[in-house]
Amino acid sequence: MNRYRMLFLYLLIFGYSPLSAAYTTYAQAQALGRDTEFFQSGSKIDQNIDANSFTADSFIYQVFGPSTTSQWTRRLQALGTASASPGVLKTSASAGAFIDAPAGIFSTSGLAEAGFTDSFTIRGSGSGPRTDLKVDYQVSGGLGGDAFAEGGLFFNQGGLFLDRDKFISFTEVPNGPRNFNCRGETCSGTLTLPQLAVGTTYFIKAYLKVYASAVEQNNLGLGNSSSADYSNTGKIFLSLSDPNYQLVTNSGFNYSPVPLPASFWLFGSGLLAWSTRPGTRKRT
Repeated sequence: MNRYRMLFLYLLIFGYSPLSAAYTTYAQAQALGRDTEFFQSGSKIDQNIDANSFTADSFIYQVFGPSTTSQWTRRLQALGTASASPGVLKTSASAGAFIDAPAGIFSTSGLAEAGFTDSFTIRGSGSGPRTDLKVDYQVSGGLGGDAFAEGGLFFNQGGLFLDRDKFISFTEVPNGPRNFNCRGETCSGTLTLPQLAVGTTYFIKAYLKVYASAVEQNNLGLGNSSSADYSNTGKIFLSLSDPNYQLVTNSGFNYSPVPLPASFWLFGSGLLAWSTRPGTRKRT
């Protein structure tokens, strides 16, 4: 029953279409644990219109046992955190199952997902009615144990997002490469969309999801834990090939990669030149 409830909530939130002039965000976290005497399942969701979202869910369950070496017979713990804003998604999850006395099966899991929708219009004084758009989905994070991560970026004109609108996607499992796919082809997470119309409104949607689980069985004493840490974010960048055009976003977020200003490099080079002058001496 809980699985179907989670699916319904996922479809309700992620299936939302920004047909009105608004950007949306959502963050979802879940921590779940189960053993022969205990079960906990919950989910926390934060969803907003024209505002960022954040949520977290966690639990620790342990049974003390003074006769055991660890002073407890079993302990289950899980955590999920997620935050979302236009162009920036952060998720992390962890799970641990440890037992020191009873036989049986003990399991726990953490899940986190974040996403946003936004729209933009190409405007400016370029040379023609169309220009190319470079889309870049960058992901940084790591996995351990029984965990996985996935994400995707959707793009269209109408605002009703379907599976065919997933232009970039990625998946990752422990001890394996991060796999990006761009419109059915293996890629590095970067895709160029040719000849977009100037003055037309386009819609984007992106999500980032992680999951971690742990199982301990029959008092083997091994302990089990896993983690999926993508709190150092999935980021979405958009840049036009013609610098005379600009992306005017509904959220006001600047999706263009922002380099350090020239004044920063000038200041840094001046400090370097001063510190290496022959006449410069260190005071004591």
